[in-house]
Amino acid sequence: MNNYLETFTVDNSIFGVKLMDNENEEEIKIFFTLFNECFGERAHLDKEWYNWYYSSNPKGECNNYLLFDVNNAILVGAYGFAKIQYTINLKSNTGVLGVNGMISKKYGRRGLFSKLMTIALNYETKTNLAFSFPHGFNLSSVKGHINCGWSLNENFHFYELISKTPIAKNKKIKILTIDDLSKIEFGLFNKESNFYFNRDKDFIKWRFFERPSKEYIIVGNFVSDQLINGYMILGRYLNKDQKIITQIVDYRVENAEVLENLIKTALVNGAIINLLISEVSENLRIFKKIGFEKKEECYKLMTYPDTIDNMYFEGLLGDFDVV
Repeated sequence: MNNYLETFTVDNSIFGVKLMDNENEEEIKIFFTLFNECFGERAHLDKEWYNWYYSSNPKGECNNYLLFDVNNAILVGAYGFAKIQYTINLKSNTGVLGVNGMISKKYGRRGLFSKLMTIALNYETKTNLAFSFPHGFNLSSVKGHINCGWSLNENFHFYELISKTPIAKNKKIKILTIDDLSKIEFGLFNKESNFYFNRDKDFIKWRFFERPSKEYIIVGNFVSDQLINGYMILGRYLNKDQKIITQIVDYRVENAEVLENLIKTALVNGAIINLLISEVSENLRIFKKIGFEKKEECYKLMTYPDTIDNMYFEGLLGDFDVV
């Protein structure tokens, strides 16, 4: 437990930051011990999940920075940066997405979260951008980001619909298999934006088809047998009242008509359905038209080191559903 990238002192205690070995079973074990302390135990998060999320991303391995109390050899914090591909001004780049940032409750209120994040950012953002989506109710996380120089771009609220009227299925829309991913025409999407997160068949295959312990329904709008001009990915979970919620996790469409048809198909798959969406999204009017209503809960889009104008953020925002 050494090979620290950097060490620093706070209140006469020495802390060290190291890059996690994603194949080290002991480090994976203590990572989950800290995760469970900070966020509560998640039975489905295990070594298989860790290997999938941190090591198997086709865009590159996730760098997970660990913070140790050096004198006591205790893991007290972690902050990960997953690889994510984006396009800005027609040029494709690989940036990073902040994931699973945490500090042990026993070590809170000492500025350790900001210090860990600052050190990690120095190693990750020398050439490209970093993105983060802290929960709007987690004020300490939002404050920690701002203290480290992150820019707050906008809020993404949950919108929800309780469907009471069955909707007939559209014959053009079908559930997709892995083989169907090659039929999606990704070049049809994002034409009006100078910035967007990239999507391709390898990313969708990894993120949604290969994820352990969770299944998704992926539907596509078929223009022909060999061409799909829009898709929507649906996840399911139980809310605090033990009701099944269908969540629109990701989507890309060629036009508003395709989106409306996909939304109506999603309603067939669940009575309560929600999604995260920007208040300035051109597609928000379509969701409102169908009956989606704004909820208080939100996530905040933050970027480092710069803000970006005309960002296209439809669909998957950060990895809010990854745990």
